Amino acid sequence: MASIVESARRALRRTVAWRPLLAAANTCTIIAIATTIELTGGLPSQLAHLYYLPVVTSALTLSTRQRLAIAMLAGLMVSPAIDVLHEALNQPVFFTDPSPFNLGPTGWVLRPLAFFAVSVLAGSLVREREEKETETHKSEARGEELKVLSLIDKLILAGTPEEEALREVARLTHEFMGSYTAGVFSPSPDGSREVTFRGYRRDASGPVYEVDEHLPSAEGVSGWALMHGRTATSSNVLADNRYQVLAEMARNEGWRSAAATPIVLDGEILGALAIIFREERAFPPEELDALEHLADQAAVAVGNARQRTTLKRMALDTATVLTNVIESRDPYTATTARVWWTTRGSSASACAWTAGTSTSSSWQRRCTTWARSPCQT
Repeated sequence: MASIVESARRALRRTVAWRPLLAAANTCTIIAIATTIELTGGLPSQLAHLYYLPVVTSALTLSTRQRLAIAMLAGLMVSPAIDVLHEALNQPVFFTDPSPFNLGPTGWVLRPLAFFAVSVLAGSLVREREEKETETHKSEARGEELKVLSLIDKLILAGTPEEEALREVARLTHEFMGSYTAGVFSPSPDGSREVTFRGYRRDASGPVYEVDEHLPSAEGVSGWALMHGRTATSSNVLADNRYQVLAEMARNEGWRSAAATPIVLDGEILGALAIIFREERAFPPEELDALEHLADQAAVAVGNARQRTTLKRMALDTATVLTNVIESRDPYTATTARVWWTTRGSSASACAWTAGTSTSSSWQRRCTTWARSPCQT
């Protein structure tokens, strides 16, 4: 996710940061061209064609307002407005017939119109290209998200235990989001304020290592998600009053932004899936949607693990009860029978060995098996 959508957004932010400098450079270029024209005899001049360079450059790199301003400035330099400067400097005016409908050598309206047409058309092409690139990035990010969700589905189908499933979800989230830290904040089972964080963190040198921390209380975006059951974000945790103890930790470890969403199963908040980044950053809607989808899948994985555990326990209890019933009906082996039961995968088996009391002294076995696995000997 971060490698696709976030990289595109960072490139866009870099372009936006450079836009004021690009606008200033184009403005200086127009002034330099106008000065050169004046020093070489004024209009008409072949050098006036150079105005297209800053106009086209601004159309390809600047915002709509900025590129139109550059086109207007270039148009003023080839319009009767330049004669205002000539009169102030006691120089002869060029546009003796400033009528906009004058199509002779002293006409001026066509070139400014050309500047505006180039600016608008080039800007439209750039905007269309950016929209296509954005859609492509979103499609790629969605494809990556579906791959991660399919991996979690495999965990669910494999019957992964609850704790292992949450750790794997944290690992997949860390890789997918490209965050500094990702993991699950779990509330204490005894109802205290203490929370447990299990996840993964990327070292400054690059390697990723597993994290298992106990925190005195849940605060910040994770605490908000656990308390209110809603997604929460913070672009700068040091300026967020929801952070107190963790603010000092963030300052020491060098992380600045975080987002968390609750893991909810049948109305019960099991924990909060959180991502943490080193830099100050906003969290776009598509990134939060992906985080919520991962949290929903984590809830399904936990629910499946708990259900399997419950079914195994019920199967074992049922096996024990049925074996006792079988033994109680056999007057010959009721006092000599012994029960052995086991579980393997999704099956439960109970076996009763009975010692014969009549003519046969061999051991007999009665076996009751549930699910697909045969009774183990």
